[in-house]
Amino acid sequence: MTPTAEIFELPRHGVSNTPAPERIQEQLQRIVRSKTFQRAKRLKSLLEYVVSRALQGEKSGQSRTARDLFGKSEDFDPSIDPVIRVQFGRLRRALTNYYAAEGHHDPVVIQIPNRRYTPAFQDSIQGADDSPATANGSAAPFAVHANQDSGGVRHSDRPLIAVLPFANLTSDPSQDAFCYGLTEEIAHGLASVTSVDVVASSSAFQFRDEPVDVREAGRQLGVPLILEGSVRMEEGHTRVIAQLARSQDGVAVWSDSFDDDMNGSLNTQRNIAQKVMENLQLAGYDT
Repeated sequence: MTPTAEIFELPRHGVSNTPAPERIQEQLQRIVRSKTFQRAKRLKSLLEYVVSRALQGEKSGQSRTARDLFGKSEDFDPSIDPVIRVQFGRLRRALTNYYAAEGHHDPVVIQIPNRRYTPAFQDSIQGADDSPATANGSAAPFAVHANQDSGGVRHSDRPLIAVLPFANLTSDPSQDAFCYGLTEEIAHGLASVTSVDVVASSSAFQFRDEPVDVREAGRQLGVPLILEGSVRMEEGHTRVIAQLARSQDGVAVWSDSFDDDMNGSLNTQRNIAQKVMENLQLAGYDT
């Protein structure tokens, strides 16, 4: 069966044409033979499975994948057993790491959109500066750019992320300090993960005075991923919404809300920062 465009769910600002099936197969082989996937047998099998189904014009759901690939029974309930969500999260992270390093100049991008189980395929072309770009001139989804604060030279192969100051949506300007503290707690937590580099707060905090488009922030900071969020407080209750977006096209790849009963304390900052980290890791976006 010939695959159709709607199967692949291309990013909103991606290219208009899906790569030919043979080029997708060639790219799949590059990925499964890479160092990133060398010892990840389960992730190799999962990637090969979902790509094969997509090329046959079929979507990959949690229940079908659990039965076909993990030997689960017909009564498998993904709301009770999170194995499929966890494995897809790990696959998303592995693909992010691959395209940030070994696959930086690959001609085809294979990715698993957040909260989806069917892969998306996208052409990538080489730009004038020898960095991967999509047909509309944007950077490839997981491209790692030089950090401008380091003189335009970056010697790490780890993915790069920026944590922008969380927006204060309360009516009290004095809560700005809490929002900035929360931002630093989250950035500190991410920086402690050895597989990711975090842009210095002194650079990210240049965007604290007014809202900024994540695409512009990513362009200025030279990062493929932006974490941003907002803070609300009411009657001793704090709610934080965090969102991870691709700077290439501004598309959110992960989002969640976090609650705490304490209002504006240091413990609230730490508690929520920890929750953000744990949920990013579960979703496979601790990169």
